[in-house]
Amino acid sequence: MRIARGSSIHGAARGVARRVARHAAAAAFVALGCLVAGAPVRAQSPTGNAYVDSAAVARAAWQRAVAAMQRHDTAGARAEVAHAAAAWPTQEAYVWGVAALAARAADTATLVRALRDYAALGLGRDLAHEPALNAYAGARFLAPLAALHDANRAPRGRDAVRATFGDTVFWPEGVDAAGAAGTFYVASVRHRTIAEVRVAPPAGDEAAAQGRARVRELLPRGTPGGGAILGVRADAARGVVWATTA
Repeated sequence: MRIARGSSIHGAARGVARRVARHAAAAAFVALGCLVAGAPVRAQSPTGNAYVDSAAVARAAWQRAVAAMQRHDTAGARAEVAHAAAAWPTQEAYVWGVAALAARAADTATLVRALRDYAALGLGRDLAHEPALNAYAGARFLAPLAALHDANRAPRGRDAVRATFGDTVFWPEGVDAAGAAGTFYVASVRHRTIAEVRVAPPAGDEAAAQGRARVRELLPRGTPGGGAILGVRADAARGVVWATTA
């Protein structure tokens, strides 16, 4: 497959990018700040596309939250993260950010609401072992929320592990499948590449099927001039993998 890149989410790649980066505690904002502090923040002019514009508003608010945390302004960071989550409510990192900072501020009402919102996205975390929630270990109000999250984390009837990445910092951003051939394309934000995952047809043995998965990266990691890979879309008919970069 050939690779085509774009600087924004459009065409075949629109709507693919989803963030899965984990921001488990307020310290995550400091770490994120270290990554973006050296980069200038430029305002993006409205495009007229509601999805693109809301994402831009959310990202700008998130960057302001990072700056607020670096100033030890927790209240300001909470306001900006709430702004980001309101602008892009299906971006799970922002919803989790609301929960993490609410836990830090001992704001249980907001924490409960954010954990419910996170579960409503169809997502779940192991709340009993989340560092951001250590102060609430054993809290009775957390039990029903943990049940919601655990239900989302439970395997579905036809779920199966198709491939496992040994690299814990691959940081997948977008994923797409190429038809029914058992080939998947996974974008990496950190390594600025796309992994092609070829999975052999299952033979009734999940472990064996997983073991037959073959992973190769289509771009050298850290290619000079290349940005983080965000959305990815496989166009099997034309033999092209579309990708968006930042």
